Amino acid sequence: MGQVMRRPGEPLPAAMSIGHALQLALASQLRCWPICVDQGVIGVLNNRKLERAAAEYRGSKALSDLVSPQVFPHLYADQSLQLALERLGGSGFELLPLVSRADVHKLEGVVLLKDVLDSHGIGRNMKTDPD
Repeated sequence: MGQVMRRPGEPLPAAMSIGHALQLALASQLRCWPICVDQGVIGVLNNRKLERAAAEYRGSKALSDLVSPQVFPHLYADQSLQLALERLGGSGFELLPLVSRADVHKLEGVVLLKDVLDSHGIGRNMKTDPD
């Protein structure tokens, strides 16, 4: 998994309001983020879920109300790229947190669907005409 692991970037704080998070999301090129508290990662959200939650709750609730800290999609560094692809596909997210086996909330990095597909030779800009 090390070949596709990236630094986590800036996760969204769990205490942030849904409305504020949606504003950041719409202004960003990213479409998916780890959600964190001081103790670590507690979930993952994407733009689609933020938009639905903003409409439903009028943006007033916190991001922590949208995730389940006990059960959230994640990966471990020693897992295969095939499993990463399966988990990414099953979750519907373009990013999954890479966490420690000793502490599922310790964020060690992130894995992007794009990088996993690229590692399999899918999604690269390939030439169609031979030289």
